[in-house]
Order: sequence, then structure tokens, then C-alpha cells
Amino acid sequence: MSSKKRFFYLYKKSMLFDEAKGSAKNWIIQIAMHRALDRKSHLARRGFYAGTDIAALGDTLLGETDLDREIGAKLNRVQLEKAFEQLPEMQRLTLELFYFEGLDLREISEKLNQPLGNSRHYFYRGLERLRKKCLCPEAQGK
Repeated sequence: MSSKKRFFYLYKKSMLFDEAKGSAKNWIIQIAMHRALDRKSHLARRGFYAGTDIAALGDTLLGETDLDREIGAKLNRVQLEKAFEQLPEMQRLTLELFYFEGLDLREISEKLNQPLGNSRHYFYRGLERLRKKCLCPEAQGK
């Protein structure tokens, strides 16, 4: 973000500054910290920080792999994909937008033209169903 945009953002938010709560310097630092945390969260949802697990590289470089772990991971992925397909459309779409496109719930509600409460409902109900389907395979018939 350019410095002009940062200052314009501060200008737009200047009405929130309360001298009784602290100095302008501390207020600006607070805003910068919160914006940085929001940006970090945004990038994390988009997989920006997803890298290679260095601990797992040792086995690969030595030619030693844990076949049971690899098979288990593939089975879990297949199970997760099946559970994902069984979700109601709005729950599936909400989770796709959150995890695969990196949108937050407010952005999702705007994109789907839904109230924020509905988006939260679809998100948390979808997660709950996925947990039940993936952690308790015997519950799939329910």
C-alpha cells in the first residue's frame, strides 16, 4: 500500500481518535498493528504462508518415507472430498470462498448478497458437518 493511501486511511479514521485515551502516536501505532494483523490473517487464508514442512524433507532426502502416513493422508483427503460434496450448496460455497479464495465472512456475505449472520451460519454449520463426517465415518449414514 502506498504511503498516500496509508495517510488517507488515517485521515478517514481520524474522527475515531480520542485524545483522552492516549497520544496520536499511540493511536497510529494501534491502527498500524491492527492493519498488519488483518493483512497477515488475509494472507494466511490465501495460503501465502503455506510452505514446505522442513521436518518432512529429511525423510524425502534420505529416501525414507512413511507409507502408512501417505496412505492415511490420501484416505483422509478422499473422505474429506466426499464429505464436502455432501454439504448443502450454501455451506459448501461459503467454505470454498473462505478457504480456497481467502475471503472473510463479511466479504462472503457481500459476494453472495446474504446477511452476515447467514454467512456465519453456513460457515459454522458446514464446518460442523465436515467434522462429523471426517472424524466419525460411521455417522455418514445419519
